[in-house]
Amino acid sequence: MAETEQSMKMVVANAMPSFTRSEKQAARVLLAHYPMIGLESITGFAKAANVSAATIQRLVQKLGCDGYPEFRQKLRDEIAKSHESPLTLYRSDEKVPAATALRNSLVTALERTLDAVERAFARLAEGDVVMPPVLSMQIAAATGKVDIKTAYVPGLTQFAVKISPGFFDNPTIGLPSLNGMMVALSAKTGIAKAVLLDNGYLTNVRTAGAVAARRLAAEDTRTLGIIGAGIQARLQAQAVAKVRPIEEILIWGRHGRARRHRACHAAG
Repeated sequence: MAETEQSMKMVVANAMPSFTRSEKQAARVLLAHYPMIGLESITGFAKAANVSAATIQRLVQKLGCDGYPEFRQKLRDEIAKSHESPLTLYRSDEKVPAATALRNSLVTALERTLDAVERAFARLAEGDVVMPPVLSMQIAAATGKVDIKTAYVPGLTQFAVKISPGFFDNPTIGLPSLNGMMVALSAKTGIAKAVLLDNGYLTNVRTAGAVAARRLAAEDTRTLGIIGAGIQARLQAQAVAKVRPIEEILIWGRHGRARRHRACHAAG
């Protein structure tokens, strides 16, 4: 399997005709979440793609890996080595395993996001932030919508525009219902400076900012209750644990497998 993100995507695209129907379904999820799918276990990947773990195992073998551990390690190595997004806020040396580096970078991202979100709320309360209403477009024929959000904070050199689609029938064809992208532009010239095609990752981290817990929860809070067992369950647990001495996490979800999966992630 090739070492770079582009070549990996080319491998998947080139091999697509040889995949079975269920393998193609998993491959589409892999491309939609590449390389973030490397954070998931084989069970998590299978659940996201709505296929069996055996299908994922066959897929990664067709991509040139002996098994899922090798596939996931290669993706994690790519994340640790090449990404300059909020996911990777520092680079590890060769003595730190990729899994450990990735876990540490996620924690760092949550810490920095928490401080940034709190500063943003404070600036908004001061009244000088320019924040227009959300532009929301419904696409009823596809059970979808697209939200566009932006704001300008005086004094900052850049501002961002976020495009956030939600197509809620996507899981029936093996694709995530939510994704998105952000564009950073110069606040002086309006020239685009960067495009972050993160499939909603930054939104997930920002949503789990735990600002309310930091300001409102009792200092000695040790039990955290979470409603829902999706990606927010894991990120909320990690974020709140940064601001309170959490010892016990209670998770309510509609599906037992999802609850167990997120409980394992939270414990890890």
